[in-house]
Amino acid sequence: VEQIRIKLTPQEDAVLENVKVVNPEAYENYLKGRYFWNKRTADGLKKASYYFNRAIEGDPNYSLPYTGLADIHQLSDHPQLAREEVQKALDLDDQLPEAHNSLARLLYLFNRDWEGADREFKRALELDHNYAPAHHWYSMYLAVEGRKEQALAEAQKASELDPLSPVVGANLAKILQEAGQNDKAIEQAKKTLDLEPDSAVTHAVLGVVYQDKRMYAEAITEYKRALQLGGPPGEVRGLLGYAYAVSGNRTDAEKIIAELKALWPRHTHAALDLAVVFSGLGNKENALYWLEKAQEMHVSDLIGIRQDSHFVEVRSDPRFQALVQRADAPK
Repeated sequence: VEQIRIKLTPQEDAVLENVKVVNPEAYENYLKGRYFWNKRTADGLKKASYYFNRAIEGDPNYSLPYTGLADIHQLSDHPQLAREEVQKALDLDDQLPEAHNSLARLLYLFNRDWEGADREFKRALELDHNYAPAHHWYSMYLAVEGRKEQALAEAQKASELDPLSPVVGANLAKILQEAGQNDKAIEQAKKTLDLEPDSAVTHAVLGVVYQDKRMYAEAITEYKRALQLGGPPGEVRGLLGYAYAVSGNRTDAEKIIAELKALWPRHTHAALDLAVVFSGLGNKENALYWLEKAQEMHVSDLIGIRQDSHFVEVRSDPRFQALVQRADAPK
């Protein structure tokens, strides 16, 4: 039998050289970790951390669980810990799309290194064009940059590749809302909830879309459901407080303010959420005060305030413009 020889590119050779035998139990623990990580709840992240660490204990040279820990640290606003885990993954396998994807998010979200982030996202997709999380996070990066058409294309690609992921589906709904396609956003969010009725992040996104349509009662219902399901307590409370405020329910908005102040500074994100609620109440001074506090505490989500409709009332203020410039500046 004549031997068939296939000529490989240097990149393909490198990938084959990096193929490693993985401990089956470690792989199973990694998958469990990703399952819980995708829930995007406090309890889910705790369980994800447990399984990622179990995977590393089973096989310290298995690179993927380090990316899982990095992504948990990113969501928890611990960039230094995230960077350490990403570096461990890259040291073990620099051809790993998951590691380049995690690094890309770190670079733009915490370092404001826009060019570096774009390069790393593209590297992740070069290594695996069908890697849905890279399309997913790249879409979020593009949305922050205001590149709405490209953001929507990437979000749709992620959804095509992973139609069962609630976070991917919720993100597509959010990108549609930001593109001014609220009816399609509602349709997408409901489609995601049909598959995963207990997705806190999807209920929260659906609330944002309803709020954008001034359907405040429906928005409030969705935010409350997101909180019941374990959505981020500060962030969702901020959205709920804003909905109360703009719908004229000042009493409940002020109750939310008291709850958020009780969370701060232990939960640094509460500063941004307080700014959101005060903006909804039309209290510009307090909104700007808490935005400054959020910046002092290096809250990563400040990166999105340039596009955030919750701050329409303060956008024209020079202090807000200065804050946006500082939020976008390289760190």
